[in-house]
Amino acid sequence: MTRICVAISEVDAASALAVAKDTITRGAESLEFRFDAMPVLPDDLTPFKELTVRRIATLREKDQGGAWEGNIEKKWEFLWRAAEAGFDVDLEFGHPLIARAHILKPSRVIISYHDLKKTPSTSRVIETLVECSARADMAKAAFTVRTMKDLDQVVEGGMWFGLSRERFTIIGMGELGTVTRVLAHKLGCTLAYASSGPGRETAPGQLDLETMKWLGKEPLVTGLVGYPVDHSISPSLHNAAFHAAGVRGIYLKWVTLSDELDEFLDVVDALGVKGFNVTIPHKETIIPNLDRLDPVAEKIGAVNTVTNEDGKLIGRNTDVIGVERTFEKNGVDINGKMALVLGAGGASRSVCSFLASKGAEVDITNRTMGKAES
Repeated sequence: MTRICVAISEVDAASALAVAKDTITRGAESLEFRFDAMPVLPDDLTPFKELTVRRIATLREKDQGGAWEGNIEKKWEFLWRAAEAGFDVDLEFGHPLIARAHILKPSRVIISYHDLKKTPSTSRVIETLVECSARADMAKAAFTVRTMKDLDQVVEGGMWFGLSRERFTIIGMGELGTVTRVLAHKLGCTLAYASSGPGRETAPGQLDLETMKWLGKEPLVTGLVGYPVDHSISPSLHNAAFHAAGVRGIYLKWVTLSDELDEFLDVVDALGVKGFNVTIPHKETIIPNLDRLDPVAEKIGAVNTVTNEDGKLIGRNTDVIGVERTFEKNGVDINGKMALVLGAGGASRSVCSFLASKGAEVDITNRTMGKAES
């Protein structure tokens, strides 16, 4: 069972306690206190004992994305007091204090690793989890996801390590890695970290508690695959529609280059992504990877929507419907008219199909004339 763990980063104990109590009322299932964010560490940790969920004490070092710059003994003294006050303790992988971690029992010890620059190979992701797990009650590994290949390696590494039955959490940091947070349960993670609210994130790509609670344990995950996608307003439109319709789902953006389509489809299969929209440059090249096309997509030779039906990927084309409704709404009769289409990609195929079906005479121009002629 994956639990939502709210990461709290406040400048003093009183503020941290106030946020903690508020998040518990809103459904937080565990809490991580980033004590490294406090200029002065609290002397008295007794007030934290009244919190009714599991608590983690973290003094993250700067090279692992934290703010702690104190010496080892001061860190040990504080973490010892935190353990005495009932906290679980987070220690960075490779830290000298790991040799003393057994003394903190019965508190649980999390050994964590954060790569703030990249995601290594799948084998190295697995090795990192194994090494963290060797001295810990739970391993935690977070990697910066820059490309679809990175995301595939995080997901594959997590899936393989999950077969060990050890307690662990794996995270893909950044917007492209958000799906690893939303579908943390699919990866077998013990915790899914969240912020206390929008703008209070402690790591890139972290979602807020309200969003995580709304999505629940089995959210409908969809999105847009292609490159570029930064300009797309599809996430805003679809996420607003999900909320209005009461659908517990999320629509994400997946930057995927021409040579990364296989990696993307691996992620879809592994995590059970329910469907996605397709934009350039994949509307045509994705077709050989699909199990079936609907009649419209098959006729046009381009796909803009894929649904995952029990592991079978079904390609559809709804561009034609969109074009048709645009002309109908504006009362434009194109029968017998001449039409010039700029471009010869997947969307162009849909436009040309509609125009021809309504009796228009169609001409196509494109930067690459060979593609226009085909």
